[in-house]
Amino acid sequence: MGQCRAYEPADRAACIELLRRGHDPRFSEERFAWLHELGPGGPSCKVVVEAEGRIVGLYAVLPRPAHLDGRLITAGRDVDPVVDPDWRGKGLFTRMLDWMLASDSGVDVFYNFANPASAPGFRKRGWQEADRLADHVAQLGYRTLLGREGLLWAASRLARPPLGELPVRELSIDEVAGLSDPLPPPGRRFVVQRSAAYLAWRYGQSPLREYHSLARHDGDELVDMLVVRADPDVRRITLVDLSVYRADGGTFAAYLPYLAEQFGGCWVGVWSTVSASWRRGFVRSPRARGMPLLVRSDSGRDDLGRALGPGDCFVSHGDLEAN
Repeated sequence: MGQCRAYEPADRAACIELLRRGHDPRFSEERFAWLHELGPGGPSCKVVVEAEGRIVGLYAVLPRPAHLDGRLITAGRDVDPVVDPDWRGKGLFTRMLDWMLASDSGVDVFYNFANPASAPGFRKRGWQEADRLADHVAQLGYRTLLGREGLLWAASRLARPPLGELPVRELSIDEVAGLSDPLPPPGRRFVVQRSAAYLAWRYGQSPLREYHSLARHDGDELVDMLVVRADPDVRRITLVDLSVYRADGGTFAAYLPYLAEQFGGCWVGVWSTVSASWRRGFVRSPRARGMPLLVRSDSGRDDLGRALGPGDCFVSHGDLEAN
């Protein structure tokens, strides 16, 4: 019924073909290299299933430095789990999870944002929900005042805090790569590091989407940096990540006037576990159920402390859409 084993470089072409068959027909060699070979935390940890002379399953984990209760650990974000359509329903996904947990991957804590189809398999193998990425929104303008846009615009205006004016400008990839590492968010037990190398790789070199890295400065001093993804055709902006470089930074709403000037009266949304103070000016989406954050310590790492719960973690939309 297929054999699980560690990925080998000779499997590369077969894995890309599998990803095209079972995940995304547009999956490219460039995307595979960026995601699995060129990350700042090193190559992904990968397990494959081989059956009848071909690769029919792939499960991969991206290693990332993180802190848990003040200790430096390696966190693993799983990406691109895929089983050949002809081999689904045979337990291959569960077998790959078990193989990864039993392997010497070097990962201390695994985390992911499993969808309804894959979440049961993770839960059966010990992953637990630590928090939910809540969906918050703001409306920068409206076409019809009495419609949904107008109502959300009015609610957004009421929620928006008074803000001082600091200039906002877009940073180049080279400027992002040259930044110092951002400050860790206060009061969070589990924080995956956002180094300058990670931010440049994740948002400046992604072959999947175009991002804008916007920064606020106070004179020559960097206060914070917001990464956004704009979809002007559908009047939508997603706030993907926020990095803070000064203790009084960390305000999504401070960027809204600039976004309105650049992109017009768009809907703006953010999925994140950031503190409520960073999200002031946004309204909780009444229809959104949130995306669960699932975590699991590696086998044999009982020394990592008590289980994580709401308010313990810091993850962003950028973590969610890593692949």
